[in-house]
Amino acid sequence: MHLPIGTNEGNGMATKTMNVKVSTSKLIKALETALAKRQKDSDDFDKAVKEYENEYEVFTKSLVSLIGTKKLVLSNVRLRNDYRQS
Repeated sequence: MHLPIGTNEGNGMATKTMNVKVSTSKLIKALETALAKRQKDSDDFDKAVKEYENEYEVFTKSLVSLIGTKKLVLSNVRLRNDYRQS
């Protein structure tokens, strides 16, 4: 069944077919560019995660070595008690 545009019958949505002509080479180039950007972003993210993990490991090792010395100073510490007290 074909419904004319602008009717409220059926699902209430009017549809219209539109044809767009795009050069295949331009489309492929745009897709390749978008893929390269996503791959670069993914690689940058992976690199940042590895750097963070390395820095965190170094930090935790240095933290353990500082415990018990007077070099370790804590400031602005917040403790949250999210448990029920019976």
